[in-house]
Amino acid sequence: MSSPFLVAFVEAVVGRLLDRGDLEIADGETDAVVHAVAARLGTAGQGESLVSTLSKALLACEAVEELYADDMDLKELITDLPTDVLPRGGLP
Repeated sequence: MSSPFLVAFVEAVVGRLLDRGDLEIADGETDAVVHAVAARLGTAGQGESLVSTLSKALLACEAVEELYADDMDLKELITDLPTDVLPRGGLP
């Protein structure tokens, strides 16, 4: 099960990947991809890399047609997320 924080995080990442043309998802399946990836991140074990887990989770989704971003691209994207995307102190 994923938390609202993880869902918001994945929504932000997927949205930016789509905007940049680094991700192709089957029509109407964005929400399903977000929830599947967030669920996988929610089960990641301590010590697992966020970036590689995110990449693997995206690639494991049937609705993901293509991921053009590599792990370095994902790391930069995550690092560059504006602080207002996921405000400190949690979600409302």
